[in-house]
Amino acid sequence: MMTQKRIYSYFDRNPQLHVLFLFDKGFLEGDLQDVVWPEDYHYEVFDGCWFNVKYAIESLWADKKVVLLFRQPYAPQTEEEYLRFPLLDMLVANLEYKDAGYEAFLQQYGLPLEMGGFVERNMTELQSSKIMSLIQGALEAGDFNPDFAVRAFLTNYLWGKTTLEWKGIITRMILLDLPGEEKKCEDFYHRVAKNSDAQRALDAKLTSIFGVSYSHASHPIMKEIVEILKYNVITQLLAVEKGDPYKGYRVQNSGQLEQMQRIYEYGMKELPAGKFSTAIKALGANVKEDTLIQVYGIDAVYYTLTEALAWPIINTLCRETLWSDPAAAVDKARELKLKFGADIDIQHALSFVECVATFYQEFRQIDSLKLNTPEEYIAHYTGEWYRIDTYYRQAIKWYRESYVSQVSTPDIITAKSRVDIDYAKFANTLNLEWTECVNHTTQVFNGIKIQKQFDFYDNYHEPNHKQVVIISDALRYDVAVELIAELGKKKHVATLHPMLGSLPSETKYCKSVMWPHDSLSLVGTELLVDGTSLNSKAARTAQLKRYVPEAECITYEDKRDNGAEYGREFFKRPLIYILHDVIDRDGHDSDLPKACEMAVKELAALVNTLHATENVTNVIITADHGFLFNDISMEDKDKHSVTEDAIEKKTRYYLTTSTARVEGVSKYQLCKSSGLKDRDTLYVAVPNGTNRFAAPGGYKYCHGGASLQELIVPVIVSKVKRVSTKEKVNVRLLTPTLNMVSSLLRFQLIQVEPVSMTTTERTVKCAVYNGEERVTEEKTIKLDSSDAANLNNRVFDVSLSLTTPVTGGLLLLKVWDVDDTLNPLIKEPVKNSTFIEQDF
Repeated sequence: MMTQKRIYSYFDRNPQLHVLFLFDKGFLEGDLQDVVWPEDYHYEVFDGCWFNVKYAIESLWADKKVVLLFRQPYAPQTEEEYLRFPLLDMLVANLEYKDAGYEAFLQQYGLPLEMGGFVERNMTELQSSKIMSLIQGALEAGDFNPDFAVRAFLTNYLWGKTTLEWKGIITRMILLDLPGEEKKCEDFYHRVAKNSDAQRALDAKLTSIFGVSYSHASHPIMKEIVEILKYNVITQLLAVEKGDPYKGYRVQNSGQLEQMQRIYEYGMKELPAGKFSTAIKALGANVKEDTLIQVYGIDAVYYTLTEALAWPIINTLCRETLWSDPAAAVDKARELKLKFGADIDIQHALSFVECVATFYQEFRQIDSLKLNTPEEYIAHYTGEWYRIDTYYRQAIKWYRESYVSQVSTPDIITAKSRVDIDYAKFANTLNLEWTECVNHTTQVFNGIKIQKQFDFYDNYHEPNHKQVVIISDALRYDVAVELIAELGKKKHVATLHPMLGSLPSETKYCKSVMWPHDSLSLVGTELLVDGTSLNSKAARTAQLKRYVPEAECITYEDKRDNGAEYGREFFKRPLIYILHDVIDRDGHDSDLPKACEMAVKELAALVNTLHATENVTNVIITADHGFLFNDISMEDKDKHSVTEDAIEKKTRYYLTTSTARVEGVSKYQLCKSSGLKDRDTLYVAVPNGTNRFAAPGGYKYCHGGASLQELIVPVIVSKVKRVSTKEKVNVRLLTPTLNMVSSLLRFQLIQVEPVSMTTTERTVKCAVYNGEERVTEEKTIKLDSSDAANLNNRVFDVSLSLTTPVTGGLLLLKVWDVDDTLNPLIKEPVKNSTFIEQDF
């Protein structure tokens, strides 16, 4: 009940108050009739017995908070009334309850008399339930003042539930100019016009920041303010050029610039996703980013970057820098990425640029693709050349994301076409040289000094240890590198080794050879293991049991969809094969880069579950074959025709008994390239390089041939290490000089080492201190990047905002491990260049 709450507030604010006198104009008694009072209160309606009441106040109610109601409308006012009021001394020593008027408001909340005029002018609004809910806390805390009241009024006009700071009010006013907000916009300014104090304060605040106030004479109403805001947050670090057509908007005052920057950052961060950006783009359209680029150039240090400002830079990178200076393109793309939120569509285009630039960095580091032995090719491919496959695949992923998001441009499309061609040339040249080297040395793949796929069981089976083997269809070597980096985030230790796959590099020929066997044979085009076709789960399990009783073969889906059935008891078996198929299943007809990403995610989770939940200490992940991928549609004229008889024919191989020489084709005895013990008259023919045959099968994504990408099969051995000896990754500060501007400190941290089998992730916290007092928010950063090749992916952008006003010019940044709060990893001085109050 409001009356009772007001009575309580008198006693709360005046601890010495003993009696509160209520003079009833006709509603107080009824309002308090059924009120239940606390034990330390006494409520009394005066019955005309002055002596009894005075005695009770001084003795019976001496330890009570007395609420005394008189059935008369006013307190004594004339000398005659004073003389007739026997409790005058008590009235003077205590307080009178006032239910209306600004004096009552001032008295109730202990406000200074100089606020009387403001309170009197706004009394009706201040006592409304909506405004009272906004100002009650400030009134009770003693923080109430005209500025707070005005912000409460404006917050209410903007339909807010908590009193906004000025930056919140101004950003929401900007949103009112968006299409669809016309009714709210009209209502807001109508209500402002009815409150002269709110209107004057709003005009004064806007003028103090922007030099102008809102204007009903122009539509949208906040258009000029947005133009000034947009121009200054972009160009505040730049010296004004004579040719700048917007220089009339330039603000030089540091305090004004800081307030503008905080308004902009608040709007981008705190308002509904994308709305403030849309408003800035629409209302500030006359400040054209293309014009700013023409005047100041793409290399200018723009303090704030809009998407429209970034696109000319991105297009220039795609037209020129990617090819002339890929290292600079990587750095610029990384710099731009840090300017935008992670969920902004422009990030897709920037990631595309970064991957293409890194592709060319890797490509240009290759001295020669002509080596002396097959073993050298395998060592170079598994050491560094696989990364070119990685960055091309990732570039295609981000290109497709940007295309779907409709943020692709003609320059991006042209850059994508060029990298398609350059990657195709690289892959083809590499594999032409590889094939020629094999043909001039061993002439058979079985002669290459590397573990062979058909010896997989003999090489990796450990009879005395429980073991799970995961065969992931088409898990290419570069994808396996990403997988082992992901596995490195856990405590178990994994190692990666290359293995030479069998020819043809096709599932039906390669997968079955990894089962235990004494012999492999071919009947027609079907591979038999110990005379049996392993074309079903039951047949595969039976083959395992011949060598390891109680062994089992299941699919990834069996494990995923029937977790309880395939739990710890099931995995007590000595040997289990799990068949996983994402890349090959989706690579032909769907999105190959996404399929690779999904494979890494699923396999990492599966291995972790096997180790942590199913208590399997020894897990092996391998593949049946790799693949070729090039996002180019092949015309019929580019496909190699097969003119001789073939037992089987696909885009990357055919089986034949013909030994005739065919231009552009290499032939290998099947029995010396696949572990077969017979069929020495059967040959597998493959196109040299990365060419495709004109035959059934895929062309963008394919396998079956003898390229390094198809034949070099990964083997990952993951084992649980009970006591982790991994060291945490180190962290360093990249930003040389720390300067807090607009109450905001921006800096970069770098994770020195990638997460790997020898280093583990580290979680750190960052904050700025003034002496021992923390004066900013506290940010948590997880240093968990496993990218060993691209240092930029281990850089973290951090921003810390002041939460407490500071007067000192020198502060201290601290970065510490969450497990050791006493010993900061980084302590660095911060210059405080903030000029405005924190509560703006």
